[in-house]
Amino acid sequence: MASVTDTGRFGDSALRDEALESFDQLFRKTLTQVDAESEAGNYDDAEKDYALLQELPAVGVAAQTDFEGKLLENGYREADARFAEGKYSSAMDLFGKLGDYGDAPTRTLECGYLAAGQHMEKEEYKKAAESYMLCAGYKDSDEKALEAKYLHCLSCAEKPDDDAYDYIEELAASGYPGAQAVRDVIYQWHVEIRNGLSLLVGSQQSSHIRVFLYGGPPGASTHLRLETTDNVDGSRTSWTSKDTCSRGGHVDASYNANTYEFSIFEREHTIKVYADDGQLIGSWTGVFTTDFMQDG
Repeated sequence: MASVTDTGRFGDSALRDEALESFDQLFRKTLTQVDAESEAGNYDDAEKDYALLQELPAVGVAAQTDFEGKLLENGYREADARFAEGKYSSAMDLFGKLGDYGDAPTRTLECGYLAAGQHMEKEEYKKAAESYMLCAGYKDSDEKALEAKYLHCLSCAEKPDDDAYDYIEELAASGYPGAQAVRDVIYQWHVEIRNGLSLLVGSQQSSHIRVFLYGGPPGASTHLRLETTDNVDGSRTSWTSKDTCSRGGHVDASYNANTYEFSIFEREHTIKVYADDGQLIGSWTGVFTTDFMQDG
């Protein structure tokens, strides 16, 4: 025969079971709603809601729910949606986060390959090379990566960046067609000459000249000598930079005249730039501009 205490215990147990059953029903309903969010494409909301549900007490359906699987499935849906929209770079990142889930590794490679193709069409060769390298071994990605690297080097041969130097060495070493000729261009000095009004007061005239240096052997530097010729009377001036300049740097000089007879901003001039070895590495012919020069 049950005691009063026992009756109380049995009553508490029934209340507890009723509460757990209510919790379980609410959890089922909420989980169904979150699954529907994921299927409807509300991926961020679904991910947050799965994370919140995962923090609830692990009883009933909650204890049996594979939240990691739910999150992976939600992530796969999002990646697949990006793929369907042609957003291959974004899809590649999302598939890559899924690890070994389903066919995510293969989809990651596929997205990288297609993203690289998009970059090639837009002539974004460095991005294409990087994408092809991410899916190395997939289809003809390795050959495509070399092609993208070559096209990048070709497109910036006179203004090479750090990647161009790395790429061209790899291509030349592998005997890639045309690589040696492009390497020769990259290893030459190239300059870009800009000018602008420095002073124009009475007889005092001065044009600011800025010379940007590109290319050349890695790590090399050179003084820059500017020979400026007035193409009307043939007069010449010469200026040599005090310090050496390396790839990506620039030097500043000026061309000065003190005369009321003419304006240097109306007469044609020629500027020739020479490296330390006497090689002519760039020239400019025209009329000095009266616009203030903008830093580039």
